[in-house]
Amino acid sequence: MKSLVTKVALVTGGNKGIGPGIVRKLADSGATVAFTYFKGTAKAKVLEAEIIESRVEAIAIKTNTSNNEEIKAAIDQIIAKYGRIDILVNCAGSLIPKKTPLDASDEILARIWQRSLFGAAQMVSQLTPYLSEGGRIITIGSCAEQHSGFVITGNYATARETLAIYTRYWSQKLARKNITVNIVQPGLIDTRHIKGIPDRILDTVALKRFGKPHDVGNIVSYLASKKGSYITGATFTIDGGLYV
Repeated sequence: MKSLVTKVALVTGGNKGIGPGIVRKLADSGATVAFTYFKGTAKAKVLEAEIIESRVEAIAIKTNTSNNEEIKAAIDQIIAKYGRIDILVNCAGSLIPKKTPLDASDEILARIWQRSLFGAAQMVSQLTPYLSEGGRIITIGSCAEQHSGFVITGNYATARETLAIYTRYWSQKLARKNITVNIVQPGLIDTRHIKGIPDRILDTVALKRFGKPHDVGNIVSYLASKKGSYITGATFTIDGGLYV
């Protein structure tokens, strides 16, 4: 039986990286899925059509999740169309490789923090009044916060670690509405961000393979379902045993 039938999910950054794997898994579980995208309209529309073809409602909404007015407009559009939002998956972020805390400009730092931290925080702030009783908030972080000098830059790792702190804070504040808040921290997932990573780095992963976007989607779907109703303020690392 599909565990998320009747639920409406909003996934930010749903058309790239790990996003499509999460969108597809939520749809497979029966949820109506709205997802935002910043660039790549054609790719977003293809994913939207794919979900609809599987007989699940879906809508792609072009949104800059760094902009409060666009966040509000996206939420308003979903509420107008579906009447509710039950699940928020904060997946949007910004990774700028090869820029360390020593060589990143103020502009680059602002972009990383705005997209990877402030946008997610503002999405939670603006959506919470509309989130249904017993709702779910799931943030996609990164195991980079555990390995800040490894592959991913320290700037990105710091932003994602702050999200983990926010997650614990939100879980306490929203418990009165029976809203659970958790963070999923992926490791080396097979997306464009890991292209060109040398074999010696893969050797540090216990399972000796990269993860897939659907691996992340599986835990997101679980946390969004009734089975995850007693899990909040928790961190789930999905890294195949990186540096075990």
